[in-house]
Amino acid sequence: MCFLAEWRSLVVTDSLPHCVELWVSCKHLLNHNMPNKSDPCILLLMQSQGQWMEVGGWGVIKSNLNPIFAKIFTVDYYFKEVQKLRFEFPSSPTHANVGMHDNDFLGGMECTVGQIVAQKRVTKPLLLKYGKFMGKSTITVSGTMGCMGGT
Repeated sequence: MCFLAEWRSLVVTDSLPHCVELWVSCKHLLNHNMPNKSDPCILLLMQSQGQWMEVGGWGVIKSNLNPIFAKIFTVDYYFKEVQKLRFEFPSSPTHANVGMHDNDFLGGMECTVGQIVAQKRVTKPLLLKYGKFMGKSTITVSGTMGCMGGT
C-alpha cells in the first residue's frame, strides 16, 4: 500500500510528458462503397490552442467494416493538461480531408488522452459530424504508457 501511495504522489507532481501508444479498432462500420466494402482510414487529430492538428499520419484497412488498425499512434501525455483527441474515419483515402461530405465520413469520436490513460481502453459509439449516431458503429482505443521509441 505504501508503494502505491508513493507512486500516485510521483504521478501527480510530475510535469514531464509521458509517452503513450494508442491502438484503434472499430466494429460495425457503415458501408459507403456498395457493392464493395469501404476502405476505412483513421485520422487522429489533437487540439492545440483551439486548432485541430493531425497527429502522426493515418492508416488504411482495405475492404473491412470491423478494422483493427496496424497504425500505432504515439502522443505525449501531460498529467496536468486536458489534451483533446479526435478520431475520424473517412470511407477511403481519397476522401480524407477536412471538408469531406457526410456520405464520405464513417464516423468520429472525441475523448482526452487522460481518459485513455486512466481507463486503459475506451469504447464509444461513432458519431456523424453533427452528433448523430452512426448506427451500431463503435470505436475502441487502447493505450499504454511507455513507448518502445522511448520518450
